[in-house]
Amino acid sequence: MNAVSSADFDKLTSGLPALRQHGRQGVEFIPFDAKFANEYCGSSYVIPFVSETECLVTRRSNGKWVLPGGTLEPGENWIEAAHRELMEETGAVLDAVMPLGMYHCVSIAERPRLPHLPHPVHVRVVSCANANQVSLPSDPDGHSTITEVRTISYDRTANLFSADDQDYAALYHLAFLFRQRQKSMPEQQENP
Repeated sequence: MNAVSSADFDKLTSGLPALRQHGRQGVEFIPFDAKFANEYCGSSYVIPFVSETECLVTRRSNGKWVLPGGTLEPGENWIEAAHRELMEETGAVLDAVMPLGMYHCVSIAERPRLPHLPHPVHVRVVSCANANQVSLPSDPDGHSTITEVRTISYDRTANLFSADDQDYAALYHLAFLFRQRQKSMPEQQENP
């Protein structure tokens, strides 16, 4: 599992201003840090590629397009959550999960949304992976708000996300750029 290095993170995100200027207060998109993610992760999201340029995107019942993924369950780490959430929301299995970065969040709420989640500081890990749809999405607990799964080219995602969520479209671009960079540097794949 290769992560975007801090130097690459700065280079790759410099052309994606939406990642640095999104409108969510108390939230900042930062380079991935495995130790911090393992201790403070509350949710895990994935940019799932089904081909070189095509990705899966999910829509909630409120009509908003969102990144596939969600909240960690008790005892789960961010990688396990990514696999579980993608299967539940898209019917896809993941291969070669690579962290892109994480949203560093500081909650102003008095207590966490769920008792097992870190609070008030937590991160939302964002990764990319190869994905293979093997089944229809499932809803094991009957609470899924995902109503549509769409395959779309990474460079067309900006057309789906609202003006407030253009950082999500930027994440699809970041995932594509990172995957291209990984392919052009095969020696890094063997030596993380």
